[in-house]
Amino acid sequence: MINRTNTPEKKLRHALQSLLATNRFFGVLALGMPMQAGPVKTIAGDGQTFAFNPDWVGEATHDEIKGCMVHIVSACALKHQLRRGERDYDKWQKASRLATAPLLEKEDVWLPPEVEQMMRQVKGLDDLPIETIYERLIDDDDKDDQDEQGDGQGQGGAAAAGAGGDQDQDSDDDQDGDGEGQGQPQAGQGQGDGDPSQGQAPRAPGEVLDAPQEQKDDQDRKWDRAAKQALQVSKSTGSDPGDIAQEFDGQHEHRRDWQDILREYMRAVAPTDYTWSKPNRRHIDTGLYLPSLSGEGMGPVVVAIDTSGSVDDDHVNRACAEIFEIARDVGPERIHVIQCDTRVTDWIDFDPLEAPETIEIKGRGGTAFQPVFDWVEEHGIDPDVMIYMTDLGGPLPNEPSYPIIWAVETEQQLASAPFGDGIVIPE
Repeated sequence: MINRTNTPEKKLRHALQSLLATNRFFGVLALGMPMQAGPVKTIAGDGQTFAFNPDWVGEATHDEIKGCMVHIVSACALKHQLRRGERDYDKWQKASRLATAPLLEKEDVWLPPEVEQMMRQVKGLDDLPIETIYERLIDDDDKDDQDEQGDGQGQGGAAAAGAGGDQDQDSDDDQDGDGEGQGQPQAGQGQGDGDPSQGQAPRAPGEVLDAPQEQKDDQDRKWDRAAKQALQVSKSTGSDPGDIAQEFDGQHEHRRDWQDILREYMRAVAPTDYTWSKPNRRHIDTGLYLPSLSGEGMGPVVVAIDTSGSVDDDHVNRACAEIFEIARDVGPERIHVIQCDTRVTDWIDFDPLEAPETIEIKGRGGTAFQPVFDWVEEHGIDPDVMIYMTDLGGPLPNEPSYPIIWAVETEQQLASAPFGDGIVIPE
């Protein structure tokens, strides 16, 4: 029952006032998101508004409400609401919680028991981007599945058959909640039958919803400004934001840098006009006929992978997934993936809409860069940009006529780049 003398609206205002007094950095961020009752289970935000369940707010403690608000604005400032794509909604929520938990913990902000338990179970996630945390959760689940299958086989196969049936059911359930902008309630919109939490274990209160597609570009810029303004306001009003605000601002900039550099390169040559004569293939399967981009468009993109023994397979695949997602947004003519140690060991090419989920790494010899550039020239490929994933630990090549971006793991590696631009993709 809701306490009518202390309404949900009053409790939310009290929590916001408390944040402005004691955690002003987060309070200023929260000021930019109006609050409204909505069809959510607890409290949620899509980067534009807070949606809250009056019953839940009525029963929640002051610290619980504040903790959820801080998590949501932190996640939105880190742009979690813009980055899920087609990843599983439920695991994305867990990854978002784990990504912001160290920030909340340093400020002595309330954390749900479910999150504290996850932090004990999954170690070494501090300072990692949400995509990397998400992949860790996927890997851990896969390992658990393999362990369960091994136990079932050791018991004569009956348990394994049962596990197979459960996996099929889980697969069907996952499909109901997947897809960008689908399978989740939007702030202020009807929840309906598409609520991804139906039939799943309860997740921690405070959810980060996907931003509406039409708002994503504006929100990208909005939250860049909001994080900087919150830091400035905290300092100018005599409130010392402490190490937490500085750390937050540094994480925010660092995590976005390499994706932004790639987008700048790719969008510089991407088309800007639309035509109805050739429908957009990305949406035909959904029954929507939308215009596609016209003009010459972007030419080929080459992704070169150093497959010497010093490069980590998982890191390569996580980075490739991000690169392919950016490529899908800008639509290059073709993507060529070339693997090389001391020689070219593998090559595949594909339409950006048909990018593989993983790349099987082939090689593991020494390191040489020149064979990739020679191979590109010999096969008549004229890329608009080459992205070379490497630790730059080998003899340097001759400079090509097209732009190149060296994708490395550390700033120290980047310092040895002989030409072109560089991005640091943290492991």
